[in-house]
Amino acid sequence: MSLTRLAVKAALTLGAGTALAFLGQAAANADGFDSAGSSCGGGSYCVQVTYTGTAAPSGGGGGSVVASVPPICWYEPWMDPDAALKEVREMWNTPHHSGKEYVAGYGSVDRYEEAKKNAPEGSMWYLLKCSVSMSDDRVGEYAGIALKYPDDLGFIPNYTTLVGPGGEPPAPAVDVEVLRDAAYDSMDIPEPEINRNPEVTGSGATLVNLDTMFWADGYADTWDITARVGPVSATVVAEAQDFVLTSPAGGQTCTYEQFTTPYAGGSDTSGGCAFPFTRASLGYDSGFPVLATATWGATWTGTPAPTAPQGLPPVTTSTTVDVPVSESQALVRNVS
Repeated sequence: MSLTRLAVKAALTLGAGTALAFLGQAAANADGFDSAGSSCGGGSYCVQVTYTGTAAPSGGGGGSVVASVPPICWYEPWMDPDAALKEVREMWNTPHHSGKEYVAGYGSVDRYEEAKKNAPEGSMWYLLKCSVSMSDDRVGEYAGIALKYPDDLGFIPNYTTLVGPGGEPPAPAVDVEVLRDAAYDSMDIPEPEINRNPEVTGSGATLVNLDTMFWADGYADTWDITARVGPVSATVVAEAQDFVLTSPAGGQTCTYEQFTTPYAGGSDTSGGCAFPFTRASLGYDSGFPVLATATWGATWTGTPAPTAPQGLPPVTTSTTVDVPVSESQALVRNVS
């Protein structure tokens, strides 16, 4: 299904202009991103999305799946300190394009000399990769700005970051609306366990032209799911609107309150979800299939934004229960 895309920026920053900064085991967590850059197909990269909430996959218990969604930016292994120093020296001695601005994003040669001298064995330089233009403001927010041109003519981002042995690069920057879509598409609202009355002893059937009441005990009116990658998350909430019951021989539209009102005895079903079947279920081995279709109003919020709920297309779910319907028999003794 199609959802309107919203321009929300995911912000993670790491300045590459410091003399020497490397990330060790206690530093930034890549949160499931395959730092080897393995392809998920279609030119994107694997980002592991963690789901939590009552409508998360696996019965609301949450879990992780590998989703083929392209992050805005990420870091891939580039070179060890020795090789990086040689590469950067060559860049600065024979700059690309018309000047040295291009290599400004890699930082000064001093950074790499210090890394070769002081970085622990096994350290690795990581190189910035992005699925958007390097001039996009979100790139600067994620990686930091190495060189800013005057008069708002743009900038060059920091291209590299040093990661210590056993460490991870910063988590990929993912647009919050991408996570919104992932949460919306993965929402798993459990089916209700539907009860009914009457049920004829033995056959379990109901009777023609007699109100049959349907209800689900303890069925929640609200379900939620949160999709998260690093510090960016999106939460989708679904709230019950109505339940439409349809069958080959009758149906009814019920509110959530009616659908969750249990049968209380007697013949009054006005407060519940009830309708009469107009004929017997002849030709249906298990009875009439009664389809209960629920509509849920959906909204979402995100981190870092939006913090106020935003509307989404309604979510629909459906459950089918088979209901045998019999005709009641009567003996006529007197005819006047």
